[in-house]
Amino acid sequence: MSDHLRGVTARSLDLLKAIDGAIEALVMTRKEMEALRDAFQGLHAKIIELDVPICEKSTIGYLEQAQDSLTATYSLLLPGLEAARKAPELKHDDGVVEAYEETIESVTSLNETIELVRWSILEHNADLEGPHKPQIMRDASAIDDFLDSL
Repeated sequence: MSDHLRGVTARSLDLLKAIDGAIEALVMTRKEMEALRDAFQGLHAKIIELDVPICEKSTIGYLEQAQDSLTATYSLLLPGLEAARKAPELKHDDGVVEAYEETIESVTSLNETIELVRWSILEHNADLEGPHKPQIMRDASAIDDFLDSL
């Protein structure tokens, strides 16, 4: 075998290994996102059944942190998708572009599910509070007292 053919073969094997590695990492990430989404969907179903309020102070903050992390993950995946689309050495049937698209979709789906849970908690707690009796404040001192109490 000529040196040229050995170089092409070695480079091709390296490329195939890189493709397999990229797809494997993306599939693992996608499966993790899908498992988390399923867990949050189950949590959403449980929130509806509760008859006690849920602590918003920490819970909502944690959910928002998770969403911030997902936004960062999404932002990291997009350049990889674009690079895979533009890479001349990749073929359509290599599956790299598809793996990126599926992973990005799983990140988006998890983020949407967490948003659903977040709003469900807020709505659940609001429903448990019942109707509010409005206070009519007739003078400036009553308004000042109310604002000071906040």
